[in-house]
Amino acid sequence: MRSLFFRSFPVSSNWVSLLVMSLLTGLQGISRAGDAADKFAAACAEARATASDKKWFSVQGDAPEWLFLARELEHVAQGEFWQKAGKADLPDPTPVIVQYSKDLKAKGIELLLVPVPAKAAMVPEKFRKSSSRKDGGVYASAPFYEQLRAAGVNVLDLEPIFEKGIADGQKLYCEQDTHWSPLACELVAAEINALYQGQPWAAANAAHGIVRGEKSTLSIKGDLVEERLAGLAEEKLEIVKAGKDSGAGKIVPVPASDDSPVILLGDSHTLVFSEGGEMHCTGAGLPDHLQQQFGFPLSQIAVKASGADAARARLVRDFARKNPNYLVGKKLLIWCFTAREFTLGKWRPIPAG
Repeated sequence: MRSLFFRSFPVSSNWVSLLVMSLLTGLQGISRAGDAADKFAAACAEARATASDKKWFSVQGDAPEWLFLARELEHVAQGEFWQKAGKADLPDPTPVIVQYSKDLKAKGIELLLVPVPAKAAMVPEKFRKSSSRKDGGVYASAPFYEQLRAAGVNVLDLEPIFEKGIADGQKLYCEQDTHWSPLACELVAAEINALYQGQPWAAANAAHGIVRGEKSTLSIKGDLVEERLAGLAEEKLEIVKAGKDSGAGKIVPVPASDDSPVILLGDSHTLVFSEGGEMHCTGAGLPDHLQQQFGFPLSQIAVKASGADAARARLVRDFARKNPNYLVGKKLLIWCFTAREFTLGKWRPIPAG
């Protein structure tokens, strides 16, 4: 076969030279992309070390209105963390996530993992003006999520979705706050609903008259504004509330329901713009927009700063044990937490209920 191939397609020295040059150029491009991603990871590590020395909670980017959580930079600094999982003091979340998915499946519940990408990884140019996600300038988490999918875990990878939205001019992260923006909450709710809107359990429950309100502007002082940064002007965010129409043009949030077929489990990303107080406002967060998209209330379980271990423990302690029938009739568990948990969380095996 090889001799026939070469008789059918004569090979000139020029053609070989061009092929070799093309392959070398491609390899050099891959190398440059890897170098850029490593350089960005090193910049994050350096900034994290400086913050630790100075006891700073946050780091100001080259774009001075953008602030970044120091501990999240520690996560981004790990680069391809899944290659080092279980080594160098890094946890290995994979076996815990896979087992949790299996445990839920045994109870008739589907798991959807929704990791929230690190802010610096999605808007690297705001952190260091020489950085960009273009051409592999920041390590993407897709290979890790493919490993999880290969093991049977459903994962919604938000990185390409957010990358497109940000390129289109959408503001998907708060400048001054640890969390994603109200617009990101809307976007993610729509993405999740699109995955399940055809399910019989979703259609059967969608009759609660949950609506979207009008756009308005919210001014916040984010949780990353330390005393040394107190001179920053308040950040303005566009929000849309979702809930019941009170009849006077006011949208009233819909309370969670533990009888819902859907559980939203996670960290403060499931509370921001929904819980009020230090979470800025009510009615405009992920659970509110999920309820509007699905058309019915969700059961909500959230623990600030610990969406990996503590949230799962709370499901068992405060819900399944207090109500042995809590998981009966549940069809979907949406597990949403910051991606930094993959390297900074404890990842203990915890039963599904």
